[in-house]
Amino acid sequence: DVYKRQYAYITSSGVTPEAICRATGRTATNSQVKEVELRVLTYLEQRLHNSPSDFMEVPGASMFIKRLRNLDNTAIAIATGCWHSEAMFKLGASALDIRGITLATGDDNKSREEIMTISAERALTASGVSQFESIVYFGDGIWDLEASRSLDYGFVGIGEHLNALRNAGAELCHEDYTNLDEVLSSLTEVFGAMSGVNA
Repeated sequence: DVYKRQYAYITSSGVTPEAICRATGRTATNSQVKEVELRVLTYLEQRLHNSPSDFMEVPGASMFIKRLRNLDNTAIAIATGCWHSEAMFKLGASALDIRGITLATGDDNKSREEIMTISAERALTASGVSQFESIVYFGDGIWDLEASRSLDYGFVGIGEHLNALRNAGAELCHEDYTNLDEVLSSLTEVFGAMSGVNA
């Protein structure tokens, strides 16, 4: 993926300082990074006003989360490379109900692997268990797949870039969550015959 080769960390907190450094020849300051974050939020607000449909949830996502909440021995967590403010704006605009779901963002770390690890650790604490027997990550980017492999997580591809994900080796992919039975079947396939608490 060309974009991934251009930057060391494909997260808001990773790309931004690197891009500023390339443009100015100097290490980015915290105030410069914060200014970019605020500009991104302003852009998102304008885009929401002009094209609210751009922020609609991935079809079926709400029902998928609802089904996961009803599964025994299963925890839900969100890990995103967005800044926390950016993530909360997008989640709020989509009207997804994330109450009780732990969250880690680019504010926690610029490394996607670290963000995913932090998210899992927070889910452990919230669940009151010492470890998860298995973890499955749902993502739409090549970097999500590679981070999952690095962490030995299972992976299910979701979204518009399925051909790229399949070409990179993702075996289980869905355009969205509308066919809940198929998506849950993929989840079960990744978990296999394992028992215990999953995330």
